[in-house]
Amino acid sequence: MKRIHLLRHAKSSWKNLALADIDRPLNKRGLKTAPQMAQHIADAGCCFDQIYCSPSKRTRMTIELIMQSLHNSATERHKGLTTIKWNVDEALYCFSGRLLIDWFETLDDNLSEVLIIGHNPALTEFANTLCQCDIHNIPTCAYVQLNNQHLSSWNEIGSSIFELSVFLKPKEMI
Repeated sequence: MKRIHLLRHAKSSWKNLALADIDRPLNKRGLKTAPQMAQHIADAGCCFDQIYCSPSKRTRMTIELIMQSLHNSATERHKGLTTIKWNVDEALYCFSGRLLIDWFETLDDNLSEVLIIGHNPALTEFANTLCQCDIHNIPTCAYVQLNNQHLSSWNEIGSSIFELSVFLKPKEMI
């Protein structure tokens, strides 16, 4: 079984147009939404054991705020979430669903669940390809969970159909 957790970064700022895209931080709404979504994402069954994050400032800020929120509100149920680490991977600063499929194909098959913090349109294209569904848009700070009960090797991800199990949108949650 393979389970994929997708998290799009929270709302980013366009205030300073001189910044390179990779250096754009979160805006005021993004700084508020990420901590508010943290518990909803954890309660939906997000696995925080294997986290891979785009190197962009906005994705790193998003996961930092979520982890900080979960740490600050650690309950018995989520106590293990207080020491979470994540890996920054340059390849996840991409905007193509096909590139995400290529990235997943290189994962160690011993990993059964992976959380990716990334960007659109890559996340939406990726989810639509794997689920053969028609998600119009994964909004900022939204969480998606995809499952395949029969997949054992990540290198077969491109030819496998996943089930869309969870789709949390901030406007519906907070």
